[in-house]
Amino acid sequence: MNEERLRRIQAALREEKLDAWFLADFRGADPISLHILGLQGRPMVTRRWFYVIPAQGDPAPCADLPWKLYWVETSPEPVTP
Repeated sequence: MNEERLRRIQAALREEKLDAWFLADFRGADPISLHILGLQGRPMVTRRWFYVIPAQGDPAPCADLPWKLYWVETSPEPVTP
């Protein structure tokens, strides 16, 4: 995700008085999350992942590994948006 997109999303979250936006996907079921993170068009991901974009601060996967997607099941290499 590029910095400009992140700033726009965080500004919209603050404007709506939301704390964060929780993104999740499993096998391409949520094309909006894939698009937001710039992952559309990549090979099908077969693992569940969860990602949080806070209204302020750095986005993080639920496992708190900055700028990486967290896989519920072990993956050899996480995808970095």
